[in-house]
Amino acid sequence: MLLKNALNKGTVGKAITTWACATAALFTVGCETHPTASLNANQASVSNTEYFLVGSYTAPETPGVQLLSFDISAQQLQLEKAVTDTINPSYLNWQSESQMLYAIATTTTNEPRLEIHQWQAQQQAFELLHSVPVNGSGICHIGVNPEHQQVAVVNYNSGNSALFDLEGPTQTPVLRDEYQHSGSSLTSRQEAPHLHFAGWGNNNRYLYITDLGTDEILMFDTHKQALKPQHKVSTLAGDGPRHLAFHPSKPWVYSLNELSNSIAIFEQQNSDGTLIPSGRVEVISAANTTPKNTASAIRISPNGKYLYVAIRGENMLYGYSIQDSGELKKVTQLSTGGNHPRDFNFSTSGNYILVANQHSNRLNLIQRNKQTGVLTATTVEASVHKPSFIQSFDNSALLPVRGGSTQ
Repeated sequence: MLLKNALNKGTVGKAITTWACATAALFTVGCETHPTASLNANQASVSNTEYFLVGSYTAPETPGVQLLSFDISAQQLQLEKAVTDTINPSYLNWQSESQMLYAIATTTTNEPRLEIHQWQAQQQAFELLHSVPVNGSGICHIGVNPEHQQVAVVNYNSGNSALFDLEGPTQTPVLRDEYQHSGSSLTSRQEAPHLHFAGWGNNNRYLYITDLGTDEILMFDTHKQALKPQHKVSTLAGDGPRHLAFHPSKPWVYSLNELSNSIAIFEQQNSDGTLIPSGRVEVISAANTTPKNTASAIRISPNGKYLYVAIRGENMLYGYSIQDSGELKKVTQLSTGGNHPRDFNFSTSGNYILVANQHSNRLNLIQRNKQTGVLTATTVEASVHKPSFIQSFDNSALLPVRGGSTQ
């Protein structure tokens, strides 16, 4: 079906933002819209258009999570509108099967919060279901376990984490437990614990949290009630592990180390979740590892064949083919087209990578060869205030419900 590209104008609801459905009818109570620009009228069909959700450090002129469209034929990015009122939604987790959006956020006084939004297909709207406070400061990452209905968040500044159970049909977040880490390591940025990532391995039992401040990856068994580390593995002193990437079908886990600009390779033991070191790649040489060059994001292509990382400072993307052994072989290197690439992600088709260049306030599009992994620059870009997160937003979520029935 074609998606008519018009938005009803309205007022901003209580932390709820929406955009109009193809019927152009009035929304039901609880679904309201920003008085912002309409969808690009040149978009001929959904199949020719890919969509992204963009998280950022917000400003008054760019509130909340942004919806971005990419017209493949026209090679044009279009910032459509804000789809939530979230303050500083710096990291997101969109689950297409449940149509739920999980976001970390702050209050106007910078206090951390967890938000849960649900996509309403008939109204073509995000509805805010829950917004709950999180103890600590410097909230920076969120992980979701849809199989066991759990969410984990971590704080960079205070070095603590929280695990929530999601209860009932609206997934009410109920705090199960919190964990406060301690320790330090080699560099001036490692004077205290600085948690930076929370995510489950492929069996959805073991939760992994990175601590940039202590050079450790902590493993938690979330089948247990208490949030206490069952295992930890140390990276090299001064590495500063930032984010992990789990291979979609193999037991390989890749740690992107922010301070040393390296990748540590592990093999996950399915029996107890432990990580066994198996390799290491220096993304840039030690001579170029200066305070200005810091690794930021790591992603594995959906088919599991290629791994990419971003380095801020030199503002580069590096691509590697994943060997049968789990080792990495470099295949490509390309400028991100902007300054300070905080995140990047694949388009739905996998033919493109979109980069969030935070300091240049730009989203830059890069073409990707799915067969070879090689990246090619384009001139396609869009302006967004301090973008920090990118995720594709599947087209089916944008279609009106077929036949007018609820699904």
